[in-house]
Amino acid sequence: MKAITSQAWEVPIREKPVIKQIAVGEHAQGRATYTLPTLWTLHLFQEPVEVGIGDHLFRLGSQQILLVPPNLTNHYYFPFRPNRYYYAHFALPASTLNGVDAVPAVSDPEHDYPRWKADFLEAIQIFPEDRWRAEIRFWDMLLRLLDGAARPVPTRDMISPALQKAIRLIELRLTEPIAIPALAAGVGISHNHLTRLFQKRFQKTVQAYIRSRRLQQAHHLLRYTTQSVKEIAVEVGIANLQLFNKSIRNEFGCAPRKIRYRGE
Repeated sequence: MKAITSQAWEVPIREKPVIKQIAVGEHAQGRATYTLPTLWTLHLFQEPVEVGIGDHLFRLGSQQILLVPPNLTNHYYFPFRPNRYYYAHFALPASTLNGVDAVPAVSDPEHDYPRWKADFLEAIQIFPEDRWRAEIRFWDMLLRLLDGAARPVPTRDMISPALQKAIRLIELRLTEPIAIPALAAGVGISHNHLTRLFQKRFQKTVQAYIRSRRLQQAHHLLRYTTQSVKEIAVEVGIANLQLFNKSIRNEFGCAPRKIRYRGE
C-alpha cells in the first residue's frame, strides 16, 4: 500500500464505520457530479478515472483507491466505457475520543489489490444479511489505508522495525523453544544488536523478555482457567514443573496455586 498523493484527510478511522450502502457500481463514459452531505465514500476503481474533490484534482490509475470526505462536491470523468468499480457510502462520528488519523486521499494497494477486491466483494455480498460482519470487514479495510499514510518522524520512543518483528515472532512461538541467534537472523540483524534493542526498550535481555511473556500468559491461564498447573507449564513452554514453579514465584511472589485460589 502506498499513497499516490500528498493530500490526506483527517479521519476518525479508529471508530467503527456505519455502512449505508456498499455495492458494485458501473458508469458510462463521461462525467458525473454529485455531493454526499453527510457520508464518506470509499471507491476501489478498476479503470483509470479523473476526480475533482472540492479544490483538489486527482488522476487515478487502474486498481487504485479513493477516499472522499462528506459535504464536498465530487466531479468524476470516466474515460472508458464501461467503468466498473466498488464503492461504500458510510458514516463516521463527527467527534471521537480516539482522535483522528491523516489518511491519503488516493492509495495504490499494489500487490495487495486481489485481497482488496476480494474483501470488498465479500462485504458487498454479506451486507444484506449480516450488516455487523460486513462493517467489521470494511473497518479493517479502512484501517489498512493507514499502511500508506505518511509516517511520523522517528523519535526515541518509537519501536524499531526489527524489534517489532522480533516481538511478533516471539508471540507466535511462545510454546516452543526459541533460539536467540535464530530469532535475530529471522529479523535480519545480529544477535548482539537484537540484545541491545531489547535492553534499550525493555531493560532486560531477550531471554528475560521471552520468560516474562510466558509467565504473563501462565498467570492468565492460572487465574481464568481450570487447567492443571502442569498443563499450563507445558503450554507456555516451561515444561520443567520445578523451574515453572520457581519462575512463577520469582515473577509474582507466590506459588502458582495461590494465584489460582486468590485470583491475584
